[in-house]
Amino acid sequence: MFSIFFTKSLSSLGKLFKHRIVRFLICGIISAAFNTLLLAIPVKSFSLGQPAWRNLANFISIEILVLFSFAIYRLWVWSSHNWPIRKIFRQEIPLYHLSCSASIAARDFILFLLLD
Repeated sequence: MFSIFFTKSLSSLGKLFKHRIVRFLICGIISAAFNTLLLAIPVKSFSLGQPAWRNLANFISIEILVLFSFAIYRLWVWSSHNWPIRKIFRQEIPLYHLSCSASIAARDFILFLLLD
């Protein structure tokens, strides 16, 4: 009985993961967790108490996160597109950086105005 339930559960999960929106949401959760770890580890490990050091750690963690999230989204969410590696490095990664930078800048600008 347990094996039947387990098999049906795996089958249901497999069907659920075929939906691009579900994979997109899962990648977002993984990226958020990874970003938190990337920022928390250097700040706690190196006792980065000064705002300038925390900002530097934040910048580095965001850059690593952008490359990490690009890779997981590219491999799992948008894997149906088969572009040559040269096009990925010349077009996709710069455009992804641009969209992430615009999103971060807009978020920070809006939060700055709302919190000030």
